[in-house]
Amino acid sequence: MLDDALLFASATRLLGLLRAREISAAELVGLHLAHIERVNPRLNAIVTLTAERARAEAAAADRRLQSGDGRPLEGLPVTIKDAFATAGVRSTDGCKLFESFVPATDAIPVERWKRAGAIMLGKTNVPELSYDFDCENPVFGRSSNPWDLARTPGGSSGGEAAAIASGCSPLGLGSDLAGSIRMPSHFCGTAGLKPTTQAVARTGHLPLGIPPLTLALMATVGPMARYVEDLALAFNLLRGPHPSDPDRRAHSPTRVSRSKSAFPPASPTRIGSSSICSPRTAAVASARLRATASATSVPRSAVSSKKTRGTCRRRRSSSPAWSAT
Repeated sequence: MLDDALLFASATRLLGLLRAREISAAELVGLHLAHIERVNPRLNAIVTLTAERARAEAAAADRRLQSGDGRPLEGLPVTIKDAFATAGVRSTDGCKLFESFVPATDAIPVERWKRAGAIMLGKTNVPELSYDFDCENPVFGRSSNPWDLARTPGGSSGGEAAAIASGCSPLGLGSDLAGSIRMPSHFCGTAGLKPTTQAVARTGHLPLGIPPLTLALMATVGPMARYVEDLALAFNLLRGPHPSDPDRRAHSPTRVSRSKSAFPPASPTRIGSSSICSPRTAAVASARLRATASATSVPRSAVSSKKTRGTCRRRRSSSPAWSAT
């Protein structure tokens, strides 16, 4: 029987355990599905569960891992924001108009994770058309923040952040226009990345069609996780253009041709690393960070004991709301 502590392990560690055959994909998927069954009724974070499909894919992943043919995300359970089309699985974007919509194909970001071996556990809740800072819609209702069920997990990727924070998923796919990844990540105490515009193709993000230019210049797709190292891993498997990307088609032909050079087949991005900037820029930034840290540091003796026992620390050290009996 697997330790429940694995529910809060990093995706990177889980992948290491899978490759070493210390755990099986079937066991890992089963562990997460059992946890979802226990806690999701109080959260309403995952609104469409694909349990049987996940179990079948886990069995196939174990066969690949056993034969040494494992892919980068082989056997890793993930969740997908309900704003993305998923082949054969209802995709609503929290809107009555799409309540019965079952796409024939996956959104490009979903397809890329699946091709890397990820196993989708289900779809997570959003506000209607992913257009609000809360997480409530007329199709599935309201999602709650795992740390306080009376509060919102934020939006629009609120169901995704709540699922990750509560251990229902180690990795998730979100989207962000004006804070839709960043705000829920902040509200739920998780990590999220809004990449540069057009760094990840948005083909298959609902509503479908070519967006206005202003939306194409701001909307992005990005990973969500509990650990920054997992964001780097997941982003490198999402990044890259696609000819069907509606954001690229929203630009003029001249702009599209210029943007092709923005996504070369470069070495993997390392989030928070100087590898994504010049050595000179990295040196200047490091010097300024050290100077700032030195100027703003506070001696431990100057911090009162009452201050260190703040509200945030008390809340995180106590049992999360979703785990209450």
